[in-house]
Amino acid sequence: MITYGTGVYDGHPASFEEYLDAVHAAMPGDVDIFFSLKNPVYLRDNVYLNGAQPYERESNALVDAASADLAITESDGAVTVTITLPDGFAEHRFPVVTTAALGRVRMVDADFENPDG
Repeated sequence: MITYGTGVYDGHPASFEEYLDAVHAAMPGDVDIFFSLKNPVYLRDNVYLNGAQPYERESNALVDAASADLAITESDGAVTVTITLPDGFAEHRFPVVTTAALGRVRMVDADFENPDG
């Protein structure tokens, strides 16, 4: 049983095209078709620690059973957060997520953009 991480999305389509294929396979029907279908999941490049499980079709996931050690200290009015991450974390590389990479929002059929267009 998966209790945390994105593995809870296993079984979901990994693209809008796969989702549309599922819609067409469920036809004929009406709006109720959409209540029974799983929405597509777009996941990549995440880091999973301490037993967290990735989505089964996620690309470039870094999975490590180690946990991240976290310490918060306060001294002279300054707060310091220290985190110790597992080996391989610093080498985990991936492209910056841009608005172009996000694509269009399905439900409202709109691009990700600034409020002023």
